[in-house]
Amino acid sequence: MGKMMIIVLALCMAPVMAIMMIGTSKCNKGHFDEMQERIRGNAYKYSCISVGCFLGCYLLYSFITPDTFIRLSSEILAAITIALGIVVFDIYCVMKDAYYYFNEKTIVNGKRMIALFEIIFLLYSASFSSNIARGKELVQDGIVMFRNYCFTGILMLIVLSHLVALIAKRAIEKKAGESVDEKS
Repeated sequence: MGKMMIIVLALCMAPVMAIMMIGTSKCNKGHFDEMQERIRGNAYKYSCISVGCFLGCYLLYSFITPDTFIRLSSEILAAITIALGIVVFDIYCVMKDAYYYFNEKTIVNGKRMIALFEIIFLLYSASFSSNIARGKELVQDGIVMFRNYCFTGILMLIVLSHLVALIAKRAIEKKAGESVDEKS
């Protein structure tokens, strides 16, 4: 069943990747302007701060309650830390219009990009839920262990955060456009 799911996911992801490759080959290669570079620098800073705060809090948690609650394995801790940094960077850059190249804004804000991330999220969700349904044990001896579906779940959350940021950005821009029209 596991190998069959991987084959199905690969067959579903192949057209998505082909669409992405065709889309990127047709558009002009862009660049980040100075404002976007500055915003991306701030995003890296906030990402680093959030990762440091998360690791500091987890360190305190592990010292205060060493065997009381469930702990994370080192693999899960590393994956969550990396995912947290990516999510913070991603959301900050999307909301400040610095995630995509300067000339890609018209392509990115369209419904195609949101639909593409919805498809990717649904594929990750299907894979994650099928592994959970098989009943693989996640916690052993009070430690959350790293399993393949944990990585899929983390990727699913990264894609979901990007999707939510894109939808929120579109809603904010639409609302701002309506308020400008009402004032006129």
